[in-house]
Amino acid sequence: MNIPTELLLAGFGLLLGIIGWFVKRAFSRLDTLEAALEEHKLSCAGCKGQILNEIMDKMARLIDEKMELWLNKWEITLMNEGRIPPRRRPQGSKEEK
Repeated sequence: MNIPTELLLAGFGLLLGIIGWFVKRAFSRLDTLEAALEEHKLSCAGCKGQILNEIMDKMARLIDEKMELWLNKWEITLMNEGRIPPRRRPQGSKEEK
């Protein structure tokens, strides 16, 4: 082999080494970013779960309140119709009309 071919091959080897270094660095950066993204997803999943639990608790309280109001209304209606006896007032109550 003559000298220009050897220089060309040496330059090509150097170029491949530099390109390989850039690729390695890019993939290591990509791995770092993927790890950070995965950590962010996990923290968001925790937040979403917590928010979902809060929403479910609010809905459960709202349904309980609505059911209690509906049952009280139904009970009052039945008392007014005479189908069930009225509630008795506690002995300590001195409210008079």
